[in-house]
Amino acid sequence: MGHLIPRKINVALSIWQTLGALLFCSACGRPDTALPPPSFDLEQTVSVPSCRTEYLYVSSRHLDGTDSQGGSDNIWAVGLDGKSRPLTRYENLGHKSGGVPSVLASPVALPVGDRIAFVSSAARNGEDKLEGDGIFNLWSLSLKDGKSAPITNIQEASYEEWDYVHYNLILSSNERLFFNGVMDFENQTQLSDESKITSYEFNFRDSTLRTLAPSGPNMNAPNVSDQNSEWILASESSTSWSYANVIMISQITGKTRLLTSLTNAKAVGALFGPNQKEIIYISNRRLDGSDNKIADWVYNLWITDIEGKVHRPLTKFINASALSPRFSLKEKGERVFFIASLPLTGEDRYTNPRNIWSVKWDGTDLIPVTKHSKAWVNDFLLNEENGVLIYSSYAALDGKEAKETNENWNIWAIGTDGTNNLPLTQLKSNGVQATYFSYRGLIKTCL
Repeated sequence: MGHLIPRKINVALSIWQTLGALLFCSACGRPDTALPPPSFDLEQTVSVPSCRTEYLYVSSRHLDGTDSQGGSDNIWAVGLDGKSRPLTRYENLGHKSGGVPSVLASPVALPVGDRIAFVSSAARNGEDKLEGDGIFNLWSLSLKDGKSAPITNIQEASYEEWDYVHYNLILSSNERLFFNGVMDFENQTQLSDESKITSYEFNFRDSTLRTLAPSGPNMNAPNVSDQNSEWILASESSTSWSYANVIMISQITGKTRLLTSLTNAKAVGALFGPNQKEIIYISNRRLDGSDNKIADWVYNLWITDIEGKVHRPLTKFINASALSPRFSLKEKGERVFFIASLPLTGEDRYTNPRNIWSVKWDGTDLIPVTKHSKAWVNDFLLNEENGVLIYSSYAALDGKEAKETNENWNIWAIGTDGTNNLPLTQLKSNGVQATYFSYRGLIKTCL
């Protein structure tokens, strides 16, 4: 059943407050949840579906939703109203497998479809127990019936380094899943050789799996970072990890196009720009564009065209570092949002707190969005439909610029203009946190 809502709405908020406060469902065009709720004047009503947008995270909180530790890590979904619900219901996995969390690798949602993908150490036969200590598989969960099924079939683990199990999951609109890991599918084991990282594409439509091979004998497999209907964006590093370059892989022919040609610096984390004709990436190359690095830890945002012919720095740090770019398509000026470790004044020096920053597409008007002076922002999601940023941080829940007790991570929401900064989760107990937040973890439910 739909709800009756006004066709003409007079919102008692400014435009910027509305962008930071309201959640609009793209499928319905109606307000969902507000921070704070707006007031409406009813003139004419139409019947439309009711929708809810939620954001995914992993937590060890008890399945009853209380701030106490449950028996397993699970995937949760939270809305802008702060209401959370578990999507998985493990109770007997514990919180460690091979020394790492039993559910890990940020869950991702399929932009068009009804499933999410995640990594878990759960038994592949569906029982609520571990497959084995340190054994992880890639899983798919249906949002319609809540049932999950393993995608990979790893039955033996030969190491305890979780970093190379499965990571950087990317679900595409054409129901393909890209992921990276150290796996031997023929022998159904995980490998300990870091140089043999492999990238895969799994097709949900026909359940086929193919390998994305490295371009040469001295290169690691490509680390996929983004995709569109035609191309896959990835970075490819040398086996010595001394340099890395951004590449494009054709989804049709499999052929590779090199966008950067570095041998002494690194270019990684590439994303397609708003018009799909420009690509933004992060690199520690010198600002003059030469094949040398500023420093191992100093990264800037760079922009190039899809041919890789012209490169220009969007930020120009020589001491600070820019990470995790996102885009805003709605705002005038097409701002880019990213995480950086620099003072709130914008001075080019490294600081320990990490905040979300915003800059215009031409590199001007650099401003902080979050203003934490002691806590970190980890990853964040930009919901372009409503102008809200969702991020994870261990900032104090009372809003004061301090760390939360036990440095617990929680999920926060803030408007792209820096207003309405509110925690969506309120976890304080020792060992109970909202972690492994995904910038691709957004789901919608319309009734």
